[in-house]
This record gives sequence, structure tokens and C-alpha cells, in this order.
Amino acid sequence: MRLRYDPTRRDFLRKTALATFGLNLSQANLFNLFKGKAAKSKVVIAQDPSSISEKLEVSSRAVESMLDEAIAALTGKEPKDAWGTLFDKEDTVGIKVNTLAGKRLSTHPELAYAVAE
Repeated sequence: MRLRYDPTRRDFLRKTALATFGLNLSQANLFNLFKGKAAKSKVVIAQDPSSISEKLEVSSRAVESMLDEAIAALTGKEPKDAWGTLFDKEDTVGIKVNTLAGKRLSTHPELAYAVAE
């Protein structure tokens, strides 16, 4: 005996709706959702035209300056103290650089070095 399942259009739509709802819930910040608050993020953009040349050479000094400015704007603290608001001294932090997108779109090593510093 062979069992066969032929879903109806209604079954398909119900399962699709449930899957979509489940994906949306997994992406939501449930803690804040149940407290009635929307999760808020802060975005900081740092720009310096001198940070990269036409030949795609990156200025380490400009990158470090932009990073200091950005972390200070994000946390409201001086750059030296800002990292301490994000991580504890006991934390181990891994920095993953993905270079698959090529020179123009990938994280430059100079930025990874500045973050590590």
C-alpha cells in the first residue's frame, strides 16, 4: 500500500502563510515585541574621500580616523572608552574578513587591522 498526499490549494496557501509568519517572527526581536517596544538600531556612516585612492590603495590613517569618529558617534564616548561599552575585557572577539566580492566590495584589511587595534 502506498500513501499519497495531494495538497489542495488551501493547504498550500495555509502552509505558505505559516512559514512566512514563522520567518518574520524569527527575525523580530521577540523580547521587545512582547514589551510593546519596537527594536531600534543606530547607524553611523563615516566618509573620507582621502581614505581610498583611484588605484584602490587604502589609507590606514584615514581608516583609523573614520573608525574612531564612527565608534565615538555610535556610543557617545571617546574612542578609547567606546569599545569598552560594546565588549567586556573577558570577551573574545573574532574578526572575519570576506574577500570573495573583490577589491571594490570586500572589507579592506586596513579596516580589520584598525578594529583589532
